[in-house]
Amino acid sequence: IARLIIDSKSAKIPEKQAVVAALRGRTDGGSIKLLQELVDRLVARKLDAGLKLDVFDLAKESGDAGVAGALKKYLNPGTKAGLKMASPEVPYELLTDGGDATRGKALINGHLGANCIACHRVDSDEGSEVGPILRQIGGQRTKIEIAESLVEPSAKIVQGFGIETIVLKDGTTIVGSVIKESAKTLDFKLADGKSRKIAVATIDKRTPPVSVMPPMLGILTPEEIRDVVAYLSGLKPKAAKSTKTKK
Repeated sequence: IARLIIDSKSAKIPEKQAVVAALRGRTDGGSIKLLQELVDRLVARKLDAGLKLDVFDLAKESGDAGVAGALKKYLNPGTKAGLKMASPEVPYELLTDGGDATRGKALINGHLGANCIACHRVDSDEGSEVGPILRQIGGQRTKIEIAESLVEPSAKIVQGFGIETIVLKDGTTIVGSVIKESAKTLDFKLADGKSRKIAVATIDKRTPPVSVMPPMLGILTPEEIRDVVAYLSGLKPKAAKSTKTKK
């Protein structure tokens, strides 16, 4: 029955995830065989994207040698060429599909450790503009890009939100964000919110921009990251209403 549900084209991902979860702790031959099949599909890239993290987690918990061997094959250097890693043991592809947008929204608005609305505005006027506004992020970034921005915030920074340290030739040190940049000048936003225009010719040293946002993997579990990605990827510009009138 479990195999039929997982292979069904009409069953929804949450239903399939529930079936995978029901295998947890089972050591009977049928359950181990099904888990082995699922991990083999993961290795062969034939598993539903929304089940990858669930099967991966279950395989890590399994004490079966065959399952462990298949999982090692999934992660070993011979097959890692196509895997971008969010951590030494968690590929990014596990974090992009299968999440619950409702749980993701609750995490964005209420997780004390992540504290997302301390820096972002998402789907309301609540929050802050210390970081980019995320109301339409799903139309601006792919799921993998959203996952990467959660795990590695400093890897790709939106201009105006990275913190830089600039040392001028006269010895003055300035900390803030570059709002706009040209070959000759920088429009620089200081920590107190004031703006200052800096001539490039007066700069002696300049650090690369870094994000004030901490890496979320560790603050959030991989499952929670997946939920947040599900929520944020659904935040897209609303379709323009048609102005045509019916005759």
